[in-house]
Amino acid sequence: YEVYYYYAAEQLQAVRSGPWKLFLPLENFSSHPHYKKGEGQKPLLFDVRKDPGSTINIADQEPDMVKNLMRLAEMAREDLGDLGKKGRGQRPAGKVEHPVPQVKDQRE
Repeated sequence: YEVYYYYAAEQLQAVRSGPWKLFLPLENFSSHPHYKKGEGQKPLLFDVRKDPGSTINIADQEPDMVKNLMRLAEMAREDLGDLGKKGRGQRPAGKVEHPVPQVKDQRE
């Protein structure tokens, strides 16, 4: 994929394109793999080829990549939505009025 979006429930938290993974700045979140409560105001950028554990933040060294991935994040928010923001391509969760199993019981 050209771009991959990481959502935690309805919140966009990260964007990956190629070897680059950007954890987006967040004011509020219920859980996060890198930010602790009260943190999250600055983006975190990792080159997952060289740093698969995402331990060395290189956002300050790669401002153009941060800008590019932030642009991709905005495109996702417009289409898929984000916490508190409905996307134009977002659809409601699927529901079935009277669900019936479609698999036969193997014991029969």
